[in-house]
Amino acid sequence: MPKETAGITKHGSSLWKDARHRMAQNKFAMASLGVIALMILFCFVFAWFCKDPNKVNLVNKFAPSSGEHWFGTDALGRDLFARILYGGQVSIL
Repeated sequence: MPKETAGITKHGSSLWKDARHRMAQNKFAMASLGVIALMILFCFVFAWFCKDPNKVNLVNKFAPSSGEHWFGTDALGRDLFARILYGGQVSIL
């Protein structure tokens, strides 16, 4: 004769809950998620504080990195840091 269980039921978990749990346990995945979040944050927050990325300033052609131009300038004197941040916004959207 088969033995009967005492009414024990196990509820299954959803696919998304399983995926979130497995993601939280993976250190590399969480580190990657943090890097992506920082990139998005930089692109949208720091862009408010940068100058116009298309503003031409021929006096500052090929200027090296400084406090005013963190990554320097290009052949037309445009700020490379501002151009990278605005390009990141376009890529994300």
